[in-house]
Amino acid sequence: MTVLDNPILQNKIKIRSGALYIDKDDIFITKFDDNIKLEKADLIEILELYKIMSKSQPMLSLAVAGQFTSVTTEARIYVEKNASVSIAEAFVVNSIAQRFLIMVYMKIQRKKHPTKVFTDIKAAKKWLLSQAY
Repeated sequence: MTVLDNPILQNKIKIRSGALYIDKDDIFITKFDDNIKLEKADLIEILELYKIMSKSQPMLSLAVAGQFTSVTTEARIYVEKNASVSIAEAFVVNSIAQRFLIMVYMKIQRKKHPTKVFTDIKAAKKWLLSQAY
């Protein structure tokens, strides 16, 4: 199980699929619970809360998958068409299947901002902070 080490929670919001907050480094973090299948409604909620919490400004963004987190086809298609704008985006995954899904998403989305997949939260945060301008 992935554990976030001592985040300073600013406006932590619990959602069906996990929790959202901005940490002490000003990184928008989405931490998904274990055994969650993300549905379109979950991603609509996350994107709306991102807009509110970021005050519609691009931020560094970190998504941390739980054990066995997956995404429905409908949700994947929605997020491919409606993804938010970030300064840089990192994903922390726990399995080869999750890595594959994220790699497909990144290839289809062709983001204008840097994106990268990690298996370690500390490495993901270090990379994100190196991308900040």
